Amino acid sequence: MLSNNLNRMIIAIGAIVLAIMIALVLSFAINKSTVSNLEKEANEYMQEEDYNSASTIYSKLVSKTGEKKYKKKQEEVELIIKGSRQYELGMSKIEKKEYISAIKYFKKVDEKDKVFYEKAQKQLEIVENKILLEVEEAIQDDNTYLASSILNDYISIVENSQKAQELLDSLNGTAVEEDDDKEEYDELVSELPENPKDWVGKTFEIKTGKANIREEAKLDSEVITTIAKGGTIVVEKIKYDGDRIWCYGTIKSAKTGETFKAWLSSKNL
Repeated sequence: MLSNNLNRMIIAIGAIVLAIMIALVLSFAINKSTVSNLEKEANEYMQEEDYNSASTIYSKLVSKTGEKKYKKKQEEVELIIKGSRQYELGMSKIEKKEYISAIKYFKKVDEKDKVFYEKAQKQLEIVENKILLEVEEAIQDDNTYLASSILNDYISIVENSQKAQELLDSLNGTAVEEDDDKEEYDELVSELPENPKDWVGKTFEIKTGKANIREEAKLDSEVITTIAKGGTIVVEKIKYDGDRIWCYGTIKSAKTGETFKAWLSSKNL
């Protein structure tokens, strides 16, 4: 009798242990299946660029498993989310042609951001080209002050732009020459015939640091080249354009000796 009871007890204990083991195995399998499904779901959100949802899933995986790899993934996604915001703000500034503000946003994208850092770097190159184009247009309009202002603002936040620095150095050199020769420039103007029509047939020296010579007598005409201070023009004809007088003739470079038939603003004389 005692032996039968002992056998029954052993069988019962064995059944309980077996049930517990089965439950543990099932629990582990279910948990593993759940983790696998969550991983798959997170990857799908990443491919769809739904980074907020992906971050939520990785947060669940961290809570469920405590594994560092999911914590690392979550941190990476959070960087992407921040980068996305900065990138979108930068793009909106480009649309408004607020290029300096756009650069500030693009530069905030963390280099560890695996999605938006590279995109931001490409946009920085595009913005630099847009800014340099604005500078060239200002120079062509003889507005060196605006050109210098744009470059100074740009270089203040992008210190490693060789193109911008070289262009600014060139403009600063021009400005110094113009300041140093202001008295001579004024004196030369006072010696010009009062009536611009009397300039025809005479030779005049270019007094500004650099002068754009153009195919036509207008500021939006194509620039053929620039002539440095010391070059000359033999005026063949003139044309009035508001308060600007254009001179056409043979223009000679003092540095190279090259000659051009082109238009030149009298403000350079």
